[in-house]
Parts: sequence; C-alpha cells; structure tokens
Amino acid sequence: MQRAARPLPCLAAWLVLATAASAAQGAYDLTVKEVEGDVFATLRAKNARVEEILADVAARTHKKLVGLERMGKSEPLSAELSERPLNQLLYTVAGCAGARLRVNPTTIEVLSDLGGGASIEELEEQATIAYLRALQANPTHPQGARAELVLGDIQEKHGNLRAAVGHFELVSRNYPESDLVPESLWRAGSILVRLADWTSGTTLFTRLANLEQDHAYSSRARLQLARCLVHSGDARQSLLLLDALDNLFPTEDRNELQSRLFVRALALRGMGRHGDALRTLTRADEMGTDPAWEAPAMELRAQAFEHFDRPAEAARAWLRLSQLTDGARRDEALVNAARLAQAAGDPLSVLMIERTAVAAGSHAGSRLEAYVLAARRELGLAAPTAETRLETALERARGYLSAHLARQAVLALQPVWNERDALDETSIARLARLYATAVEEDNGVDAAIDILRRAAREVRMDEPRKLLLVTAGELYEKHDRYEDAARVYGGDL
Repeated sequence: MQRAARPLPCLAAWLVLATAASAAQGAYDLTVKEVEGDVFATLRAKNARVEEILADVAARTHKKLVGLERMGKSEPLSAELSERPLNQLLYTVAGCAGARLRVNPTTIEVLSDLGGGASIEELEEQATIAYLRALQANPTHPQGARAELVLGDIQEKHGNLRAAVGHFELVSRNYPESDLVPESLWRAGSILVRLADWTSGTTLFTRLANLEQDHAYSSRARLQLARCLVHSGDARQSLLLLDALDNLFPTEDRNELQSRLFVRALALRGMGRHGDALRTLTRADEMGTDPAWEAPAMELRAQAFEHFDRPAEAARAWLRLSQLTDGARRDEALVNAARLAQAAGDPLSVLMIERTAVAAGSHAGSRLEAYVLAARRELGLAAPTAETRLETALERARGYLSAHLARQAVLALQPVWNERDALDETSIARLARLYATAVEEDNGVDAAIDILRRAAREVRMDEPRKLLLVTAGELYEKHDRYEDAARVYGGDL
C-alpha cells in the first residue's frame, strides 16, 4: 500500500463516505473508508464515465484534479473493485481509460503517454494500463488469465500485495478452465501467508488442494493449509492433515521434510504439547537453517521456553525474533523480551532491549516504559525526566522525517505531546512545531494547524508563541493559502 498520500484526516478509528452518482451513460457507487490510517475504496460502476469518478474522488479527498484533458475521450467503465487501497483503485480506473496517474499530497495528476526515455517503473505502469484496457474490452478472451497473472506479478513486485491477491484470484474466478488456475491460487495463498491472513489463506489453499485438474502444488498446498489451520486455531485438524500428507505424499526432499517438521512443531505447540514441539523443532534444526522458517521457529522456541519457566532463554528468543520481523510483530517480540528479562532478574538486559527498540524505530516505547523504569530503579539509576523524553522523541522524529517516514514521526511524538503538561512553554512550542510538520505530511495542513492552535492556547510567552505563528504561516504558504498565512503572521491563529 502507498502511504505517502493520506487524503482523509484520521478523526476516528474509521470513516466511511458513500456516493452514488449517475449520468446519461451509466452509474457508479463509490465508498471510501479509512481504517487505522489507511484509506480503502470500493467501486461498483456500470457504463460510468471515468472522468466523473476521478473528479468525485478528487473533490471528496480535497485534492485538485489536473491534466484531465490529457486523457482524451474514454469508453464507459463497468467494473467492481472491492476494498482496494484508494490509490490503487484510482490507478486501475484510470488505466482502463488508457491514462496514467500520479497521486500527490494535494493533487491527482493525469499524465500523458510515455516517451522514449521512460523508466522501468513507468514502462511497467504503461504495461498495466495496456492489460487493463485489453481486459476491459475483451473480458472473456482466453489470454485474460495470463493478463491477470502478469498484473498480479507487477503489483506484487511493487509491494501492493492485496492488489496482487485480487488479480491472482480473478484468474480462477473468471477463467476456471485455465491451466494457470493452480499457479494463481498458489501465488495468492503464498501472499496471504506473508500477510498472516490465515483465514483467507485457509480458504485459498483448500480450493487449491481440492482442484480436480492435475497440478504441481498438491503436497505443498496441503502443507500450507496445515500451517494456516494452526494459526487459525485448529491445531488438531492440522495434525490430522499432516499425518494424511505423510501417507499420501511421502517425500525424500530435505527441504520438504524440514518444512513438514516445522509445521508439525507448530501444531504440537497449539495442542499444548510443548515438549513434543521442542523435540520436533530440534529435529528440524538438525537439518540446517531455513530462512523461511527461522522467525516462526524462533517464536515457537520462545513460547516453549516460557512454558517451561526458563525466562532468560525465552527473553533471548523473543529478542532474536524482533530482529527477524518488523512492524507490530517486532514490537510485540520486544515487549515480551523485556517482560521475561525482568522476570529473569536481568535489569541490564531490559535496558539493552529498550535501546534496541529505539534504534529500530519501534512503536513499543510506551509499553516498555514500566519495565525500563523498574530496571533503572533496581540499578539505582535516575528516572528520565520529561525534558529528556522530549529530546529523545524529537531526535527520533527528525530522523523519520529526513527519511520521509511522516507516519512514524507522528507516532514517535504522540506520547510526548499527550503528556506536554510537564513541559515548559518553550518546549511545548518546539514540540508543536515538529509535531505539526509531521502531521502536515501525514494528514494534511488543517490537522497540523489544529495542533498549533492547541499549543497556542497553552503558550503565553512572546518567543514560543511567535514560533507557533511562524510555523503555521509556513505551512499555509506551502499549500498556497496566502490569505491564511497573512492572517496568522498578523497574530490570528
């Protein structure tokens, strides 16, 4: 998913806006929904004008639509796109009309055709458009299955994993007789495993395992199905499936045997048989290191050590897992590592884990704080002050902004902002300036100005207040809102 453009301000956990529009040539229904900061859209169109859809999205996301004249006359669009990232849906809609788009923080720009000096990314985008137009014009052509597979390839390469799954699934849905159905289901299911969407993965791998046509994925599909079942909470069914797999598809392949052992260890852990799980995991480890299984194996090892009341070993396993994963899973591993290091009576390790979390840009800081404070007290160290926490957060946020990671900068500053009562006015103004800068990049100028207004109500000293006004004016100027900028420069925030 593309996170650079955040068209809807996050005022609640989710926001739904729905539009039904009609024209002489047809109608469409468009829903835009924000979930945990990510914007998704659903479109159902029948003979609708692409220009109207793009204009509607631009108006509702407070963006300016430019370059529409470059698209030329387009054919009416009939399509159903469900729960797609908004930017991806826009690219698809425009692609069906033979156009390219660039979505910026303040504009949706329609681009002309490519020249001879096009980059690989631009050529892939143009190939996507060509395939989309061909599918729109010839939806039942036998080569449509190949087109959807290629479109899935392109989306997967660019990290648009949900969009890739959508294209792969369309192969089996629209071309059920195609020889590409097994490959497309395998590709879609494998991505769902990467996304830890175990329920959807169970559905896809069940379909693949039950296909009547012969294919190369019979045993692998059942193994992945067993894995999905474990994570979906059905360890008993997973063990039964693994036993059947060994009987129906015996193998001498070392990698296949090792993978089956890893999944069996997971299933045994799910059944509460921790000792058997550790022994099975040891058998798998003796066959060598498999990067694909290192993270789940480490998590299993950590849970088993904790079950057998070996907190020091469990803490080390969780810390290692944090180095093998990212995002929420990494943060959870760091918290577990700190918790078990404290249980093992190792305050130095707790502080080391906290420094590791900071260096990795983890969002687990607030969850680690209680363990860190307890460790510092045990070691006779002074607790961090509000000012030291501020400086640490400011330094971290500046690093994120320099790497164009506005969302991470916002999350780094949010806890300090929520506790700004402990800061003096100068520190509040410094915090508000950087926080507003990050919020503007992440959520738009109006949300940033709101931050500055709230700070201004708490600041009375001349110099800190001046800093807030200057920041607001600069942000307004950045968005060509010169009347607003002049007003705040005059002291009216």
